[in-house]
Amino acid sequence: VGKLHVIEGAEIEKMDDQELDVAVSTTSIFARISPHHKLRIIESLQRLGSVVAMTGDGVNDAPAIRAADIGIAMGITGSDVARDAADLILLDDNFVSIYNAIEEGRNIYKNIVNFVSYLLSSNLAEIAVLFIFMLLNLEGSSFIPLKPIQLLWINLVTDGFPAIALAFDPIVPGLMKTPPRAKNSVLLNKKHSLFILMMSSLITLGSVGACLWGLKHSPEKAQTMTFTILIFLEFVKAQLIRNHVGLSVWSNLWLLGAITFGVITQCCFIYIPYLQKAFGTVFLNMNDVLCMLILTLVVGVMGALFAKIFFKGDFYHEYTQGKRFFR
Repeated sequence: VGKLHVIEGAEIEKMDDQELDVAVSTTSIFARISPHHKLRIIESLQRLGSVVAMTGDGVNDAPAIRAADIGIAMGITGSDVARDAADLILLDDNFVSIYNAIEEGRNIYKNIVNFVSYLLSSNLAEIAVLFIFMLLNLEGSSFIPLKPIQLLWINLVTDGFPAIALAFDPIVPGLMKTPPRAKNSVLLNKKHSLFILMMSSLITLGSVGACLWGLKHSPEKAQTMTFTILIFLEFVKAQLIRNHVGLSVWSNLWLLGAITFGVITQCCFIYIPYLQKAFGTVFLNMNDVLCMLILTLVVGVMGALFAKIFFKGDFYHEYTQGKRFFR
C-alpha cells in the first residue's frame, strides 16, 4: 500500500513480544486483528515508551480500552461495557473531537507554563530587590524600596490580573505540529527555568536602577519609582513570555485589559493626592518618567534577545516564528 506497512493478525500471532516491538515501530496499519492482538499491540507500544490511546465501541474492545493510557469509547454507538472501561466518551462519535480535545489540552498546558513562569519571575524579582537594599543599607537601616501596601498591590492586583488573563491565551497556529511531550517531562524545563532566572535578574537590575535614581531626591521618590517600574517591567515580561510561542500583544484582549487597568491605576496612585497618601507615593516629573521608560525599554530589548538565545533551536519556537514571518 505505497509506503504504508500493513500487518495482519495471522502474522502477529506468530510473533513473540520482541518481534512485535520491532514491528509496531514500522507498521502503519494492523488489519484483521482480534481483541487479544489489540491488547498486545497496546502493551508493545507502552513498552516502547509511547502514550497510547485506544478507541472502540464494542464489548471486545473493552480490554484494550482499559489497558490503554487513554481509553476512548463511542457515546452513541458504543456498548455499555466499552463506555465503562473508557477514560473518555465521545458524545458525538466524531474523531475530530479527539483532535480538538488534544489541541485544547496542549493549549491549556502552554498557558499553565506561561502562568507559572510569569508569577515565579515576578516574585523572585520582588524578593531580590528587597534583599539587595537590605544588604546595601542605604538611607539608614529603616529604608525599604517598597512599602507593604505597594507590595500587596503588586502581588494581589498587578501580578494577579495579568496572570489570570494568561489563561485565556488563544491556540497558536501549528500547535498540533509539535511533537508530544515525554511522559517524564517536567512543567518547567531547563530553558524555561533559565529564562525565568534571566528575566528576574533583568527586572531586579531595572528596579534597582530606578530606585537609585529616586534616592538622589528622596526615599519617597525612590519607593514610588521602584513601585512603578516593577509594575511596568512585569507587563513587558508578560509579553516576552508569550512572544516565544508566537502570540502577539493583540491576541489576548483580557491581558491587554489587565495591563491597561494596571497602567491607569498606577498613574492615579502617582498623580491623585488622595491616592498618593493612601499608597505612600509622590509626584514624578518628566525626567523620572523618562528614566523609567528608558530602563523598561532596555530590559525589554535585552529580554527579547535572551529569549531568542534560550529558545533557539526549539522546534515549536522555530515553527511559530516561521508562521509569524509569512503571515
